[in-house]
Amino acid sequence: MVEWATLNRSGEFMWPRDAAAKAGQVRRRAVRHERLRGEGSAGTAGTGLEEASSPVTAWFPGQAWRDAAACAAFLSAMMVITVVAGGAPLEAPADVSVADPSARPEWYFLFLFRLLHLEIFAGSRQFIPAMVLPGAAFGFLILMPFLARWKFGHRVNVFAVCAGVAGYGLLTAWTWVHDWRDPGQRAAMVQAKKEATRARTLAVKMDGLPSGGMAAVLAGDAYTQGPRLFAQKCASCHAYDGHNGQGRPLATPASAADLAGFGSRQWLSEFLDPAHLVTPKYWGGTGFVKPSEGEKVSKMVTFVTEDVAGYSAVEKSHLEKVVLALSGEAGLPGQAAVDARDATLIEEGRRLLGEEGLACTDCHAWREETSGRPVLDGWGSRQWMIDFIHDPAHDRFYGTRNDRMPSYGVKGELTPDQIGMIVDWLRGDAP
Repeated sequence: MVEWATLNRSGEFMWPRDAAAKAGQVRRRAVRHERLRGEGSAGTAGTGLEEASSPVTAWFPGQAWRDAAACAAFLSAMMVITVVAGGAPLEAPADVSVADPSARPEWYFLFLFRLLHLEIFAGSRQFIPAMVLPGAAFGFLILMPFLARWKFGHRVNVFAVCAGVAGYGLLTAWTWVHDWRDPGQRAAMVQAKKEATRARTLAVKMDGLPSGGMAAVLAGDAYTQGPRLFAQKCASCHAYDGHNGQGRPLATPASAADLAGFGSRQWLSEFLDPAHLVTPKYWGGTGFVKPSEGEKVSKMVTFVTEDVAGYSAVEKSHLEKVVLALSGEAGLPGQAAVDARDATLIEEGRRLLGEEGLACTDCHAWREETSGRPVLDGWGSRQWMIDFIHDPAHDRFYGTRNDRMPSYGVKGELTPDQIGMIVDWLRGDAP
């Protein structure tokens, strides 16, 4: 058979047999291209068919306007979130000297925070979630374009992305739920907000900040340091309104008086009430009520549970005035107005502290006329409390009957400034 030579589309000179083979090759490529397109593969470069099926369009103005609309929508959403959330959080500065259980990373890193705190990664294995797993994830991201060249690799990529997003969401949600269910964590978050509010308040009041910044200011702030020091040094025995001073539950049940409101009329009234004194809120867990072998119950406990319990109406009226007088000795800023209003009753209560009234001076020193302890002059005042915390075993206070309370100042466990900050916080003297 005679074969006639022809010219192909590229202008190449070929015989009909070669042209037929070339056409079959093109058809096979077209079939494979369509199959790959149906599977979502990107490996079709070089066939020349995508240019024919997807006409090229200019980026401007069509795509440019779509990109601008997407950016505007994103910025609008961020503005709404900012307004609803009250702006970026301005928190108290970090204090590296204090363990802060409320510390959390930004929400998009909570998954890694939870990984680091899983029990299986505790101790020496923490390098796995800290370095190995993130490194492996980034390494896989680099390999994904290469894996996508094959059908199986594409499926691996899809599975890995879905599993990663699911794990990310699960770990993030786990952290949120865990924190919400943990009373201690919720209390720590509340305390952190209080400290942040305090930092902003002080920043407004001050005319500029010292060279050490706000951290230096808060280091000497009774409102901030008082509850921290109370939690560290006092909460092993005392509670503050049922918690450790920072809103978290006590590690062990309180075995001494709850000091919230110490020196106030309400606190003193309950302390002198037979129904309250021997409860855990006051002296119920102390050696004054439950003495060790060979010791006797405190005279104060006997006086309240026996003598006060049998008071007549007149004596009860006298006791109320004595409460006003002793609470007035404290000079609490929170009740300065009512103390001024009740000045006459307070003066009468001071008189009733002696032999003319309830004879408190039989056991206590008062106005240097008698001896005894604890001294009632200035009871609950700032200086009285500072001296008491410095050395509760001093003769002015409990002496040899001191029940376990450390002499923080004598032993150097607290500095004078730290004792002052605890006292100012308890009394509400912090400016």
